[in-house]
Amino acid sequence: MTKVRIDRAKLLLRNPEQTVVRVAAAAGYQDASYFCRFFRQEAGMTPNQYRAKLKNSNAGQETFELETTTF
Repeated sequence: MTKVRIDRAKLLLRNPEQTVVRVAAAAGYQDASYFCRFFRQEAGMTPNQYRAKLKNSNAGQETFELETTTF
């Protein structure tokens, strides 16, 4: 279940219009601070660092709209 939540968060973080607080909630975490600590433990970087890494790796590539789904 934990991997599913982190994978969902990674997907949601691709949308720059979603705040980390909203991403945390959509991934099933009530406490955004806990989510950030746990995300860092699992992914090796904070949610904002992950988002920046995505932005840098997508530089010059076409961007797309991400449809968000509520579970």
